[in-house]
Amino acid sequence: MYVADSGRNNRFLRYKKYPHRWIGRGSKFIWPPRIPDLNPLDFSMWSNLKDLVSQEEIHETAVDVRRVWKAMKEGQEQGQLLNQRQKLFNVQVVPFDALTKLIKEFEPYKNLWGTASDWLKMHEIWMDNPILNIDADAIELTVTDMYKMMLKLIKVFADIEAMQTVAIEIKNQIEEFKPMIPLIQSLRNPGMRPRHWEQFAEETGIAIDFTPTITFNDFLKLGVGDHGELIVKIAESATKEYSIEQTMAKMKAQWEDNLMDLTPYKETAKRYYYLLCGGLCISIRVHETSNTFVNVVT
Repeated sequence: MYVADSGRNNRFLRYKKYPHRWIGRGSKFIWPPRIPDLNPLDFSMWSNLKDLVSQEEIHETAVDVRRVWKAMKEGQEQGQLLNQRQKLFNVQVVPFDALTKLIKEFEPYKNLWGTASDWLKMHEIWMDNPILNIDADAIELTVTDMYKMMLKLIKVFADIEAMQTVAIEIKNQIEEFKPMIPLIQSLRNPGMRPRHWEQFAEETGIAIDFTPTITFNDFLKLGVGDHGELIVKIAESATKEYSIEQTMAKMKAQWEDNLMDLTPYKETAKRYYYLLCGGLCISIRVHETSNTFVNVVT
């Protein structure tokens, strides 16, 4: 909240009612420079606005860097083609060492801004898109690759503070997100059935309506993140059950169209033998006491 009146009594009331949440003379926070007083922003929105501006700048920079990188690579390819033709016609080869050196020096910048932009985009997708549309298996690999890239770039830009700061910030964001990966994978587990969500609700008191549009952010707002270990445990059981279901479904599909013939082929005083034949033959031995033994004959 921005306050123009800086009287002592008013400051006291603001300190009491809005501690550390107002901008003005005598406040802990000064009014940001070059901000139009005619349309002041509520201070609670200021940090969010700065984040949005920073993200937009990262995306714009990434676009520019990728455009420059593409132009340099195209120039390198054209230079290589030119050199091949020069050699073919025994013409003096024009060196492109400067361009090769420039590409090598520019590559870390391309990796930094490209990875930073990709991270922000993917993070938004994982958090705010319907969780049913998320490839949970690919998240861990993607995050790991981005994290390794940031660690590498932090070392590369050890002498360039501005660039290193960006790499450190993205690395920190990735570190904060990494513990959520098992939770996302568990929520996205194809083996999760209504009975599993009912079990979770019984143990936590959190009822989940798993709609096609529900997002990971929605789960966090419900408090699911506070019970990550439980969700992972339930998902592990669901995975085992799902594996059994898949195996049974496969067996059913294999046998569904088979026509079986039951043929008696042997009889003794107390036993009867039959052949049940289709894709394979099953030998059935029936005892008078109704005990049945099955042997598979391939």
